[in-house]
Amino acid sequence: MKAGLSNTLRAGRLFWGMARHDFRVRFAGSYFGTLWAVIHPMAMILIFWFVFQVGFGAQPVHGIPYVVWLTAGLIPWFFFAEAWTGGTHSLVEYGYLVKKMVFHVEWLPALKIMSSGFMHFIFTALIFVMLALYGIPLRWTVLQLAYYTPCLILFIWTLSRITSSIQPFFRDQTQLLAIGLQFVMWLTPILWSESAIPEAYRWVFAFNPVYYVISGYRDALLGQAWFWEHGRETLVFWGILIALGWGGRVIFSRLKPHFADVL
Repeated sequence: MKAGLSNTLRAGRLFWGMARHDFRVRFAGSYFGTLWAVIHPMAMILIFWFVFQVGFGAQPVHGIPYVVWLTAGLIPWFFFAEAWTGGTHSLVEYGYLVKKMVFHVEWLPALKIMSSGFMHFIFTALIFVMLALYGIPLRWTVLQLAYYTPCLILFIWTLSRITSSIQPFFRDQTQLLAIGLQFVMWLTPILWSESAIPEAYRWVFAFNPVYYVISGYRDALLGQAWFWEHGRETLVFWGILIALGWGGRVIFSRLKPHFADVL
């Protein structure tokens, strides 16, 4: 039993070290280094804020200043987009590990999720600073981050298992994923409020897992609702997650024996 615990701890330290290395190596050779991980998302937030609030005159949403509401939604979106993209490429990027039969390749997408999680932690701290600057008090609903963050991680994990197993055989998936993420971002109420959609059609969003998590982050950070108040959406989200998890397991297990042949 002690030997098993020791091996688990050793594997955990190895995994943590690989995630830190993966995060640093992305910016190796650049003058500002890991600062680019902060500069790029901040620039995107400023651009969206300028276009929608200054350009189109976006008003406060549910009494929350638009820039705060926008940032609360973009933080989980940035994590989702970056981690899923990285998870999709994980097997190809770490092909030399895939060929080592002693390495558990199914954990490579999780490595990318953890690597992206470093910046997610920093930006989650940023929203707390923004709330303080705008005088918006924290409510008990903020504890829901302990629920919605694992929901987001599990959703990325299930998607990454599917796309990462396909990527070695179909490299064009990279381009399709980039296009798909653009569609999801603009069709999901991230930059705009769902109030713009007639109430009779808002039920459609219940089948969008990304919207479930993003609206959940806003509920948690801005004190708008508890997750059990969205019973239907919660059941749909977990139903989709379980279905994707089962499908991902089947696809990954069937393609895994052929990874070494194409990498």
